[in-house]
Amino acid sequence: MTPRITELATATADLHWKGYPKLLQATGDRRMRPAAYDYDVVQADRDRWAVPEGRYTKYGDVTPLLDEPDDMFVVMRHGDELALEFGADGLPELESGWSRSIVLYLDGYLKYVDPYVAYGSSVAPMPFHGMSSYPYPPGEAYPSDEQHRRYMSEYNTREAGQSPELD
Repeated sequence: MTPRITELATATADLHWKGYPKLLQATGDRRMRPAAYDYDVVQADRDRWAVPEGRYTKYGDVTPLLDEPDDMFVVMRHGDELALEFGADGLPELESGWSRSIVLYLDGYLKYVDPYVAYGSSVAPMPFHGMSSYPYPPGEAYPSDEQHRRYMSEYNTREAGQSPELD
């Protein structure tokens, strides 16, 4: 059987506060076996995590940010959750004997909060697809055209300390 690939667009994407799922087991080498969590049991665990300064994406509908790979990312911090829904209308009927696998393709960047990571204590400078390296050299900068400025002012409005667990 030749695999068949069907792409589904994101129907909805909701960014919101989740919290910290309970750690069930800490395994030795996380490269081999990641830690296991109970998603439904949320703990107040915020004190062990540093929060990089800067602006994060506001909570709510962020579906337009996921339409295509670009430099307008959903900027999340620990404790945030991005809930995605996909419409099944575009899926073909399964043929006899076939099964379906779902693969989630992501385009983005991960920034560690670490003293040995460039700008680990801040959201800025933001990465972008055309950068030659990170941190990028003088002369390179995150795009500042009207579309990117609008994205920053419309979506990235939540300051580092603005999350429900702090209320």
